[in-house]
This record gives sequence, C-alpha cells and structure tokens, in this order.
Amino acid sequence: MNIVSDLQLVYKKAGEDTLRRIKNNPVIVVLPAVYSVAIFYIMLAVNRVVLVLSPMLSGWVTPLVEVLILSSFFYIMHDLIRFDRIHLNRRGFQSSFTEYFLSIYSVYFILAVARMILPVASGLIAMVFFIGFNVIAEEIYLGGESYLDAYTGAFRFIKDNLVHWFLPVGIYTLIAWGLFAVNPLTFINVVKIPLGLTYYPGFGVSYFVFQVITAVYAVFRGSLYSLLKGSSMRKRTYMGGF
Repeated sequence: MNIVSDLQLVYKKAGEDTLRRIKNNPVIVVLPAVYSVAIFYIMLAVNRVVLVLSPMLSGWVTPLVEVLILSSFFYIMHDLIRFDRIHLNRRGFQSSFTEYFLSIYSVYFILAVARMILPVASGLIAMVFFIGFNVIAEEIYLGGESYLDAYTGAFRFIKDNLVHWFLPVGIYTLIAWGLFAVNPLTFINVVKIPLGLTYYPGFGVSYFVFQVITAVYAVFRGSLYSLLKGSSMRKRTYMGGF
C-alpha cells in the first residue's frame, strides 16, 4: 500500500466515524461555541471578584477557571470518541470539571516555563510548538498523558504520522485564515485547538459559524487520533485496513 492509498483509507474511516458521532450526538456542533463563551464570561466574573479581594491573585485564579472548563469539554470529547455518545448526568457533569484538571494544568505549567525561557511568541518558536505538539489535546483526553509525557507523546505521534495529521490541520488553518481572517498564530495554544477561537463580545455570526466548523474538525481530530495511535501504514497494509 502506498502513501496515497493509505491516506484515502485512513481519512475515509475517520470521516465515517466523524459523521456517525455527530449524527448520533448533534449537540456537539454547538459545544465549542458554548464553552468558549462560558470561559470568557465566567473568567470575567471571577476576575472582577478576585480583583476586589486580592489583585495579586488574579493571575493565578483566572487560569484555573479556564482549566476547569476546558477539562469539562475534554470529558465530553473523550466520551464521544471512545463510546460514541455524550451522556452527562448531574454527577458526571460535576466531575467533568476535575477529570482532566491536573493533566491540563501540568501541561500549561510546562508551557508557562517554556515561555519564560524561550521567546514563544516569535514566529519560529511558535511554529515549532504548533507543529511538534499539535496533538497534545488528544494526548491528554484520549491518551491519558500529562506533564512531560504529554509533550513527548505528542511529539512522537507527530513524528510517526506527520503527513496524515497535518493535511486536515492545513485545511482547517487555511479555512480559518482565508475565510475568517484568523491569524494562524492564534492556535499557538495547542491545548485549546479543539475549542477553536477565544470568544470576545462583538463577534458576529461568522464567529459561531467558524465554531461549528471547529466542532466538526475537533471530532475528526479525535477520530483520526484514535485510528492512528498504535497503528502504522505497514500494519494497515498487512491487515488490509483497520
């Protein structure tokens, strides 16, 4: 099997899995927008309270809120990709905010240290982070990794699946840049890629359209990761597929 045939095989299967998961759980298409809006307004409210009580704590508390909410979104994505369903009762919804909290926070902590040591905002370093650790969100909520293991796992996955992973990444980035004028460096926070764009008041309908596209892309990413993790083109050739 050559690379083109393998790409067709992998993308066909990932596309079918994506459509099935969205068809069975249509609420997923609005969740990136819902969670992004929630992050903005909840962080805004918490920040106002913290600034009154202790301005020095603002820089510490508000990121914790973002991590808690992002953990809840990852919990939903994990259920969708692993079990083909979104089922959140009250207890499950409450626990979703802490399920991936430590994993996400540990990855953010390492990223913060890297930003202090390296000029992450510069174009070259930002591109290295974007490419080398692009799959780190999936390593957290599907691979169960945290701390340095999340980074090494993400880098190893990208090394083994560079072409398969970055063709859809490139398409999504071109859509963001070409149709919605989104700077590709917006996605430097690789942990939040499945959540799309950060919300700000004043965003119009195009923002919510883009977030729907992001929802489809996020499900496709998770489906693609679950197919490629632990697999290889040689193995797929030998088995005749998945």
